Amino acid sequence: MDAILEIEETLPKVFINQVKQKKNKTFLIYKNQGRWQHVTWQQAGEKVKQISLGLMALGVKKGDRVCAISETIPDHAYCYLGIMNAGAVYTPIYHTNSPKECAHVINGCGAQIAFAQDQKQLVKLTEAAKWPDERTLGHIIVFDMPKAGAGPGVMSLDRLCEIGQQALIKSSEQPYLERLLSVKPDDLIEIIYTSGTTGPPKGVMDTSAGMIKGLKEFARFHPFFEDDRGVSHLPMAHGIELRLSHLPHIYFGFPKYMPNRWPPCMTMFVKLTRPS
Repeated sequence: MDAILEIEETLPKVFINQVKQKKNKTFLIYKNQGRWQHVTWQQAGEKVKQISLGLMALGVKKGDRVCAISETIPDHAYCYLGIMNAGAVYTPIYHTNSPKECAHVINGCGAQIAFAQDQKQLVKLTEAAKWPDERTLGHIIVFDMPKAGAGPGVMSLDRLCEIGQQALIKSSEQPYLERLLSVKPDDLIEIIYTSGTTGPPKGVMDTSAGMIKGLKEFARFHPFFEDDRGVSHLPMAHGIELRLSHLPHIYFGFPKYMPNRWPPCMTMFVKLTRPS
């Protein structure tokens, strides 16, 4: 298996290779109730595996589009990787979008499943279905589930992870690895909708090979090292956050700080975290 992972470089393979090599080293850091929490690569790898297997159990196939509407928080980072490692296409929605704007992205990419941060974002996705010709989402997975619960087709991220863990116990991690290894360098891995300065936002299609090539080229002029420290400073629906923050952190293997509120006070956040 190790030899196979090195044949064709893709972002899913890069991630699980990093998990194998770094194990208990820090993957990301965030504050919870005033205290810094460190998540290891091994812990992140297990969470991502559960999410991928949970999505597969819900019927997600290679190439399916999966949306996510959330601020830049740890759960969003795990789901980004979980979607990618399930062979699906990450298609984010700005957390500031209106229901109509959400409908534009969902309908345009053809998603059947979406992740939502909380009640506020869940309501947007529910209302988006009311727009003409809008595609109905089969499942909505919520990070912070409303205490009152939700309607049919809505589940918590914890429940999705339980489904993934059950699949793991039943069939081992073989289906996960097979799906992950089926992703090829030229496969579509994400669709980022532009700001729409020339009309409604348009989906920009990114492949694994293209993203990796961009990372390597950028690193020629701005090298990254394992002892660097990064910070998230933009929504994950923004191409710059992915290309210059999230993906370098994964590809080059340095830890990253994530703010516990959004938008962060960057001056204070940088003073606290001292990123390199």
